Amino acid sequence: MHESEADIELADGRETTVSCVVAADVSVGAYVLVDRGFIIQTISAEEARTIVEMYAELSALPAQP
Repeated sequence: MHESEADIELADGRETTVSCVVAADVSVGAYVLVDRGFIIQTISAEEARTIVEMYAELSALPAQP
């Protein structure tokens, strides 16, 4: 890992390495939004919970033909 990268844990428990070049102010324990392998911003724990819940609700919807 380079100093412009961070190891993160995704909502599903998997771990991955992402780039910090877009949002360099990330600290250990922060919640972050990731897009295409880049941390784009830090968010609050409440925002993270809301987003995870939203995705869980969407995944429970029936598939559209």
